[in-house]
Amino acid sequence: MSDPAGAEKRRRRRYMPAPRKERDTPSSAVPPGKIPIILGAKPPNERTSSVERSNSQPIVVEKPITVMKNRDDTHQPAASPSHTGFTLAAKEPQYTIQQKLGSSGVFEAASLEAKLAPPPIMKTSVHLVDEALQWCDAALEMLVEQTNFLVVGVLGRQGVGKSTVMSLLAGYKMEEQRSFYFKPQSSEHQESAQHQTTGIDLFITEERMILLDSQALLGASVLDHLIQFDKKYPADFTSAENCIEVQSIQIAAFLMTVCHVLIITQDWFTDFNLLRLIQIAEMLKPSAPGHESVLPHEENTDHYPHVIFLQNKAKPEDFSIDIISQMDKTLKTLFKNSKLRYEGTVSASNGHILPSCAIAKELTTNLFLLPDLETAAVPGLYKGHPSTIFMMKSLRNQILSVPRLSLTPSTLSERNWFHYAARIWESVKKSTLISEYNRLLP
Repeated sequence: MSDPAGAEKRRRRRYMPAPRKERDTPSSAVPPGKIPIILGAKPPNERTSSVERSNSQPIVVEKPITVMKNRDDTHQPAASPSHTGFTLAAKEPQYTIQQKLGSSGVFEAASLEAKLAPPPIMKTSVHLVDEALQWCDAALEMLVEQTNFLVVGVLGRQGVGKSTVMSLLAGYKMEEQRSFYFKPQSSEHQESAQHQTTGIDLFITEERMILLDSQALLGASVLDHLIQFDKKYPADFTSAENCIEVQSIQIAAFLMTVCHVLIITQDWFTDFNLLRLIQIAEMLKPSAPGHESVLPHEENTDHYPHVIFLQNKAKPEDFSIDIISQMDKTLKTLFKNSKLRYEGTVSASNGHILPSCAIAKELTTNLFLLPDLETAAVPGLYKGHPSTIFMMKSLRNQILSVPRLSLTPSTLSERNWFHYAARIWESVKKSTLISEYNRLLP
C-alpha cells in the first residue's frame, strides 16, 4: 500500500521548474532604461519560399529617393548615404532679379521711363511771377531731374530790349520770321509808352539754359498803370513811387539769388539810377539757406552771380577803343566794393571779336556791346563792327562757358531749383531789410 503523502511530494517535484542560474550580463547587452526592439517574423500568409520567389515575376528595383536638403537647415545633421540607402543631391543655386519697388509695391517703370524720356521743348515763355507778383507753377512741368543747367536773368529799364536779347540768346533767328520766345514790345506799346513784360517770364532752351525775363525796373509805365487804374498798393508803402521802387528792388534781389548769370541791359551809357538800384538790391538781398555765417568773424559765403553789363543798341562810335575804355573804367569805379562777379568772364575784348580791344589787357570788366538791329540792317552802311548775328553768337557762347557756381551748398536739380526759387521769392517779399528800407523812404 503506497503512501499518499509521498506520492504528492514526488508529483510536485516532477513538475516544478528547475531554478535559473545567474549569468553575467555581457557588454553588448541592452543598457538599463532602453526597451529592446524585437523583430518578429512575417505572418505565414506572407512567407514565400525561395523556389516560389524564383518562379514569380522578377523583382523591380525602385529608383533611389533623392533627399533635398535646405540650406537654412544647417543645424540639423545630414543623413549618411551608407546608413539610409538614399542618395543626396546638392541644391542648385537660384538667383532672383531684384526690382525696385515703390511704396505700393509696384515696379516703378513709369518713373524710370520719365527720367530717360527727352525733356519737353518749349515754344514760348511762361509766367514764373505774374503781374500781381504772385508765384506761378506753370513752369514746373517743363523741368526735369538733372543738375546740368544754367540760369540766366536780365534786368533793365523800359524799352532797352531785354525781351529781344533774351529771345536771341534762346536761339531765335531773325530770318525765320516767327514769333519771339519772349514777346517784345509791340509798335502799339511803343507809341503809348507801355511796357510789355509783367512780372518774370521763364523759357528753357534745348541746352537746358533757363532764361528769366523781368519787367522794367523803375518803369514809368508801371507807375502810370498803377495810378491810372487805381490799383491798391499795400498799406506799407507811403506812395505809389515807393511801391514801384521796392518792387524793383525785390525783383533784382531775387534774380541775384537764383541766377548763375545776370545781364544788366542798357541802351545808353550810363543810367546811374539803374546802377544805384543794383547796388541797393545787392545790399538788401536775402542770404540763401545754408550760406549764413555762423560766427561774426566768419566771411559770408553767400552766392553772387556773374554780372554782364550789356550795352544794347550800340552806335558805331561806341565800338572804338577809347569809348570802351571809358566804360570799363566807370564800371570798375562804381562796383569796386561790390561782391558781384563783374570781371573776367564775358567781354567784347575776348577772342577776336574786336581786334582793337584784344590788345588792351586792362579791359577786364564784363562789358559787351550789341549793335542796333535797325542800323545793322541798312545795306551799304559802314558799320565799323562785326554783324549783330556774329556778336550775339559770341555772347551766347561765352555765357554758356561761364563757370556754374553752386547756388546752395548742396547740388540742385532743375525741379529742386524751382522749389528753391519759390522759397527765395517768398523770403524776398517778407524781408525785414527791404521793409526797413521802405520805411526810410520819403
